[in-house]
Amino acid sequence: MMNNKKIKDFSRRDFLWTLSGLAAAPAVFSQTLIAGQDKPKIPITELFSSEEWERLKKSVMASEIDGYFGHGYSCAEAMLLVALRRLELDEKTVWASAAYGGGLGQKDLCGFLTGGMMAVGMAAGKMPLERREAKKICSAVAKEFWEWWKSEYPLRCECIVIKEEDRAKCRPMGPRVAAKLEELLARFV
Repeated sequence: MMNNKKIKDFSRRDFLWTLSGLAAAPAVFSQTLIAGQDKPKIPITELFSSEEWERLKKSVMASEIDGYFGHGYSCAEAMLLVALRRLELDEKTVWASAAYGGGLGQKDLCGFLTGGMMAVGMAAGKMPLERREAKKICSAVAKEFWEWWKSEYPLRCECIVIKEEDRAKCRPMGPRVAAKLEELLARFV
């Protein structure tokens, strides 16, 4: 049973002091204790050889994707968003890829691949050509992207991220795929 005297002795000032301590707790304790076992992110430049980074940083899309992937955007959303920006299309369209991250949410086709394919279609739709002509170019570029992908990565997310710690493989994939996709999208402009 609680002692009523102790409750009565807990003044308004004590309450406010305790409340201010609780409000300051996030600043006092490390983010690791509050948010789980998040580790500080390795700078993107350290994920690549200096030669590869020099090549990748020439790509606007490769340079931007790390700012989105893992920051509220899935792999598919990040890929489509950097493409939409490059194509100067409405960024709200990124919602079309919301269900595609994590391999269609089922560890199936990789989101970087599906987001990239959506970007190819969006680029074709921007061409001032008759639909049949634009689709013909779209199909050729999509096939090239598909073939390039198969030569570099497995198609399925479950073959890339086998264990939770394999998720780290996805981060350097983003800039590599974005750079290739940017190269392919240049054919539509």
